[in-house]
Amino acid sequence: MGKGSRNYTDKTLKRLFALSGNQCAFPGCSKKLVNSNNALSSNICHIEAANEGGERYNPFMTDGERADYDNLLLLCPQHHDETNDIEKYTVNVLREMKRNHESKLLYEKINNNPSMLKNVINAIANITFDGFYEEESLIVINPKRKIKYNSIKRNCTLIEEYKVYYQKIN
Repeated sequence: MGKGSRNYTDKTLKRLFALSGNQCAFPGCSKKLVNSNNALSSNICHIEAANEGGERYNPFMTDGERADYDNLLLLCPQHHDETNDIEKYTVNVLREMKRNHESKLLYEKINNNPSMLKNVINAIANITFDGFYEEESLIVINPKRKIKYNSIKRNCTLIEEYKVYYQKIN
């Protein structure tokens, strides 16, 4: 598409737009990025700048890394301009913004479309095990401790959603 740090692969663009949920990633913004005619309401934001002298430029990145999905975020034009404030919108802040946006959308999709896992767990929970006895007690691990231990904050909402099924399986 473009040159160097703006040479996005088709795979990167498809992934970026698909995981955006067609919505600006800025917290609280619900602006749609693409309509049936065009994608003019969207800006591809580089978390670490595309060019030297840009906001949050990292001289140790290659152009390929700059144009890769992990360094890109979809924003509406207004919020793309707002994130130019490098004191307020650091690399870590923008990465967290991207993670939270994608996790929120994934959580919403799971709630709207129950997975086969959810259906299987419910089916198993409804089975009666006559004559079954438990020889040993299982150790129940606090999900919050497990999340913190494994540093999986990004999927915290998913784990919280499915933790209710843990006892059904037991």
